[in-house]
Amino acid sequence: MYRQILCQIFSDRCQLTSLQLDINKFYSIHQCLMTTQSHLPLNTVLDGYKSYCITLRDLYIRLDYTCFLEDLIEYVPNLEQLSVHLENLKRDDESYDENIQSPILTDGNWFNKVPKLKCFTLKSSAYNDLEFAYLKWLLNNINHVIKLEIHLYSIRIWRKEQRIRKSFIDANFIRQYCLPDKIINLRDFYFYIRAECQLSLNDIEKIINSFKIDSFFISHQWTNVKCFYDECLSYQHIFSSNLNKFQYCDLLINYPCVYDWSPTTKDITIYLDSSVYVFLEQFDKLCPNVSDITINEDPCDELIEEDKALAIVFSSIISMTVQLKYIFIDRFEWFLYIIRYAFDISLKNALRTICHAEFRISSCNVGYNESVHIGKYLVPLLSTYMPHLQTLCLWRPDDFPWTSNYLSNTIV
Repeated sequence: MYRQILCQIFSDRCQLTSLQLDINKFYSIHQCLMTTQSHLPLNTVLDGYKSYCITLRDLYIRLDYTCFLEDLIEYVPNLEQLSVHLENLKRDDESYDENIQSPILTDGNWFNKVPKLKCFTLKSSAYNDLEFAYLKWLLNNINHVIKLEIHLYSIRIWRKEQRIRKSFIDANFIRQYCLPDKIINLRDFYFYIRAECQLSLNDIEKIINSFKIDSFFISHQWTNVKCFYDECLSYQHIFSSNLNKFQYCDLLINYPCVYDWSPTTKDITIYLDSSVYVFLEQFDKLCPNVSDITINEDPCDELIEEDKALAIVFSSIISMTVQLKYIFIDRFEWFLYIIRYAFDISLKNALRTICHAEFRISSCNVGYNESVHIGKYLVPLLSTYMPHLQTLCLWRPDDFPWTSNYLSNTIV
């Protein structure tokens, strides 16, 4: 079934111009676009459909394996914006031995496949030399883009003999491993990297200065970089000062060097725990222009006492919004918890302005007894608390079993 759906999406039957796709689960699904032909003619037919989607311009895709991305490029010739979110930079489900040299990848500039691609965003973790080698190969394939944005998380030193990632991240590392070898059209470059390492104050100064004295970054006017060190977790955080999204509200609070940059922030991600109150107390100062908040949470299947406290926090975040238009809550149970344990007049007023809502409701086939009947509360709650709702999107885990279990809640 999934092969047929994906073949339809990336065919002439599809008239979409923008698409968000999550196939974050089974390796076999990542292979469904694989073809023995390296270059398909425009009239090639797969599963009854012509194998090109000529209308698609904007694609966000969440993957486990990059092999799907390599195949996908053959099907979207008019793509202009591509955002890829990966768990790590892994091509397939094989276990790689780091003692073996990086597999040789064929040179294949993607300009001939996606010549209109202007913007490329990549979010991933990177752990070893093989993954950095693949990142470099990928960047060289899209070296014709105008805008490039790279987010790398959980970079850490696994083996002392690793050649690429041995110490902290500086200008030399960014130029060598986070940019294509040839800069053709690139005007806008943004990056955020979180790396495990040991840093001193002197190291931080050297890192920032490394961009200011590097002729490459000077010529491209990419010298304005922020860097700070989280001593508790031994993480270096380094990012372009013009990056418009930040994901760690505790660092906004604890590191004054971010204050000069944070007023430009439009989107933030925060983690829903009791400490978030400290952040909310300073929200107006830290993030005066934020219009989009993503809240990561991982509640238990059954409500526990701690979840009741977090429901109050969640209610406070919703209540502080002005003219709330869109809300996405990964689990409908959380909305029910908020109404049940944290309802007040401020929350009521905030919910009344919502026009678009999205929820995942519990499976009708699996789960504890109460959860399978949770959907019966949906219509009464929405009609009572969201009288101006225009668009409602619902789904169940059973609908598309290959999607990920990634949890997030978004408020706009």
